[in-house]
Amino acid sequence: MERGRRPAARALGVEADDRRLPVDGQPLVKAALGPWIEKGRVELAARIDGDPILAAIAAHSVAPRPQDALERAANAVERLEKRLGRKPTGLLPGAGALDAQIGPALGAAGAEWILIGPYAAPDEPWSAAGPSVLVPSGAAKIFDESVSTSSTFAADFASFEQPQGGWALAGELARAKKDAPADLSAAGAWPAWDASSAAPPAEGTAKEAWDAYGAAAKAVERFQNSGTADLNTLEAAVALLRRAQAARYYRPSEEEGVPAELKSALVAVYKRLRLPAPEGLYGGASAPGGSSDGPTGVKASAGPDWIEFRAPSGAVALSPPSPARRSPSPTAAPPPTRGACARCAPTGTNPP
Repeated sequence: MERGRRPAARALGVEADDRRLPVDGQPLVKAALGPWIEKGRVELAARIDGDPILAAIAAHSVAPRPQDALERAANAVERLEKRLGRKPTGLLPGAGALDAQIGPALGAAGAEWILIGPYAAPDEPWSAAGPSVLVPSGAAKIFDESVSTSSTFAADFASFEQPQGGWALAGELARAKKDAPADLSAAGAWPAWDASSAAPPAEGTAKEAWDAYGAAAKAVERFQNSGTADLNTLEAAVALLRRAQAARYYRPSEEEGVPAELKSALVAVYKRLRLPAPEGLYGGASAPGGSSDGPTGVKASAGPDWIEFRAPSGAVALSPPSPARRSPSPTAAPPPTRGACARCAPTGTNPP
């Protein structure tokens, strides 16, 4: 950030997700960033896996989950500190979205500052959420790379002119503003730096995906409030549901229907709860050459190393006749009357 009245810089966020920060790469990351951090040239800011829009999740019309804000933010800070050996000083919520409902929760996550939307000019009082100063994105140049698989930061940063006041870390600017922060509720409006990504989807396939997430979140809520919920099952279902909160699933898209990756994530939630998933989450069609052009009713789902086909209740399990016996024996056992399930795994693996 630039020192002075018109700061402009980039807040660097490192995702806490294990897939983005593999174990083999941790020593290299520590060695590369350590000297810069010691010299006060770089600071760490945690990003939550998937960059979920926590404000929208907390206020979902079907199944609001405000509790996820604190837990997900705190986990992101803790996991990044564990992997890099240094506590991040900042937190970058998805799209910089914040509201008064989740503000205190994010402030309790342990970050010194939180980068959010442009709610105030750089020379105006900034708000604070607990010990965290809320840095408005108007005081920084934002490179939001959560919407793309490629990075243009290096090229864009090289084109910046050196500001007269020099560069400063976001934490330095936050500490300078910490003496007289405004109350959280005084900000009024809390815009995100990417308003199009922060708003709950209102139409199209993004709305369909958002509704499918809401139904799964409602199933988790009912299970939790049933009075008979197993704690381990509940924790596993919540972890799976949070994978489905990634913001990329709910952006406008030209593709039809719920994204396949989101379908798999939501089906996994229902499977963990031992509940039937909605029909719309199952893809696939009849096999070529079948006796009917209509749907068979067989549900299919898959994971990294398994695939499962589940027949509807009342289906008859049939096998191809062998050359020695073309018709079933009169004394053969009756076919099953309940739904049949077959689960397969690749060669050399054991099905779960």
